[in-house]
Amino acid sequence: MGQRKLTVPYGSPNPNREVILTGKFTLGASGAIASQTSVLNSGVTITQDTTGGAVGRYLATFDRTTYKSLKAKWLGFTGPAAGSVFPTTTGIDPAFRSYTGTSPDTTANSIQLTRSDTKADADGASGSVIHYCFWLEG
Repeated sequence: MGQRKLTVPYGSPNPNREVILTGKFTLGASGAIASQTSVLNSGVTITQDTTGGAVGRYLATFDRTTYKSLKAKWLGFTGPAAGSVFPTTTGIDPAFRSYTGTSPDTTANSIQLTRSDTKADADGASGSVIHYCFWLEG
């Protein structure tokens, strides 16, 4: 595949040196991260965030802290392998939470999985894949 980190050079349609960081992470048992796109290829490190007993929450930390602004962000969800069901008791709806850490959204973002029926926080089923994209100004 190749490098997933795209830097738009000066003089391009947008001269603001925009950077797009994309990747994915796969869930294992109890919401643990089984695998993820390397920071070299995505520009992002994903860690499970269990602060305060949280479930289904992940922290996306960017490879550097010098981005000027976060212009846009997106999350996608791919369920477990064919033959598995999407039970309503597991997290299948990814969303961003306001990040209340010590860093602004230009250095890290909080990702939350919720149940489809009650929208309560929940770990995703093993084998689920979360895709992400962050569009930042360099």
